[in-house]
Parts: sequence; structure tokens; C-alpha cells
Amino acid sequence: MASQSAAIGVAAALSGSADVVINYGPPLAGPLLSWSCTRGANRRLVSVVYDIYPDTAIRNGSLRNPLLVRLARIAERATYRVSRRVLVLSEGFRTQLERKGVPSGKIAVVPVWLARDEIRPMAHVNSWRREQGIDDGTQVVLYAGTIGVVSGAEMMADVAASVVNRPKVLFLFVGDGQRRAGLEAAARARGLANVRLLPFQPRERLCEVQAASDVSVVTLSKGNGYSSVPSKVIAYMAAGRPVVASVDGDCDTAETIRAAGCGIVVPPGDSAAMAAAITTLLDRPLERERAGVAARRAFEQEFAAEAVLPRYAELLEAVAREGRR
Repeated sequence: MASQSAAIGVAAALSGSADVVINYGPPLAGPLLSWSCTRGANRRLVSVVYDIYPDTAIRNGSLRNPLLVRLARIAERATYRVSRRVLVLSEGFRTQLERKGVPSGKIAVVPVWLARDEIRPMAHVNSWRREQGIDDGTQVVLYAGTIGVVSGAEMMADVAASVVNRPKVLFLFVGDGQRRAGLEAAARARGLANVRLLPFQPRERLCEVQAASDVSVVTLSKGNGYSSVPSKVIAYMAAGRPVVASVDGDCDTAETIRAAGCGIVVPPGDSAAMAAAITTLLDRPLERERAGVAARRAFEQEFAAEAVLPRYAELLEAVAREGRR
């Protein structure tokens, strides 16, 4: 990833027409590498922040050494200082950066986006679902995406165990990540026949994967909702599916779901509340349908490329004009 960031910066430095360098590279190191390649060229660096580092790494325990933490904080402050704009995914992220001393005028909110029809509502029963041997009458609770360190997804084994008496409910996990093995081991240890894990699927099948769901779920361990915004929620909304989220109640993911009216938010790590919310939606088809329609409507208004990219382009043009003055 660092080599990718450096390559972006070098390409910009060699291009006589470049006014702005956008860095999507690894947190902290990527923006600084790109900035070093554009110094003296009257070009402006725009850094895109998908997760707030090093906060996320400190919270999940992957960064503990006090010296490394101090160095990471220094790199974080330097990143914000050398960037002409810092793009964040949500208003909550903006607030956090402002608390860190980043000037409000330097921060812009550009949410995660998808092309309008890359994932779209489809019938529940489709060829992909049947290829997986899922019975037409089975209700699917879907977790699709990275099963990462901050996900807290292991709790879903407890959720599945609590509804094991409902044989027509399948907990389907499609994806991979550092917590997948733990989730799989927990399900195996309990002998949970209602849990199935699949790897990431080909991109051209994503519509069908998402459509297989009756209820889609997202989890984040306590505190991680403030420094991470799972993009899987946007995919769920694009598919027109209701969402149950086990996340901090005042984080951006929770606010997105409540504002859209597309699901239920429960406290992080609360498997009983998660199971209750899921079964409530499974037992109320009209409520599921209303939430799914609301999800797709909110996606088109807030997260479809056609809604987001004009704002993105306007921001970059403004930064480029600043560089020409």
C-alpha cells in the first residue's frame, strides 16, 4: 500500500497538468508520502480518511507500544497539517477531527458511494441463492463484507444460537477478515447448523448475494462506531434490505439507519437485543418491506454516485483553483 501511495505522488509530480493529488493510501504513511512527492510543485494534497487512525488501531489493541503510539500521533497531526483538504465519510468524523484541532474549513464530508445500479433491489429467490442450496422458504440473515478486527462479529454466534429453534432461519456470512476464524470456530463449537460462511463472491454476483437477504446485519464492537463507518451498510441500503445494526447508539452508522428509517439499532455486543430485533423483522413482512423501500430511497438520495460525485468534483475544482492563485 505504501508503494501505491508513493506511485500516486510520483505520477502527480511528473505530470505538468496536475493541480491536485488525492491520496487513498494507507493511513498516516500514504498522505505523507504523496505530499513529499508534490512539494514545491504548487500542487495541493487532498487526503481521504476512511477510518480515523491511529484511534482505531489503539482501540482494537493492534497498536499498544507507547513509543509507536506517540509516533503515530505525530504522523496523524502532520497528515492533517500538510493536506489542503481532509475528506471524511461522515459528520461524526468531521466532529472528531475538529476536536483534534483540524480547522473546520479544511474538512469536507464525502460519504461512501456506489453507482446507482451496481447493487439494486432484486427478488429474494435467485440463481445465486439456489446455487448455494438455500431453500426457497428459508429466511436469510445476511452479513456481507469484511469480518474485521473492529467488527465484534463473534457475537453473531450467540445470536444464531438463541434462535436455533427456528429451522427456517439461516445466518449467512459472505466475506473474510481477521475475525472470520473466530466466528467460524464459535459456530462449530456450538454445532450451529443455522450458520454458514462463504468467501467473498465475484463482483458480478453482488446483486444476487444482497438480494438473498431477508434481514441484513452489521456489527461493530463498543467504541469502534466512532472511528469506523462500515461500507456494507450502504450496500444493504442499495439492495433495498432492512438493516439491524449492533453499534454505538450515537455513531454515524446508527444515525444513518435511523435517519433513513430502514432498520433497528441495538447496543454493541448485546446478542439478546440483536436476536430480538432480527426476529421482530423476520416475523413482520410488511415492516421489512417498508424498511427496504426506505433504505433504497435513502441510498439514491444520499449515497448513489449520481448524488455524491458532483459534490466531490466541486470540492476538487475548488482546491485546484486555490492552487492557481
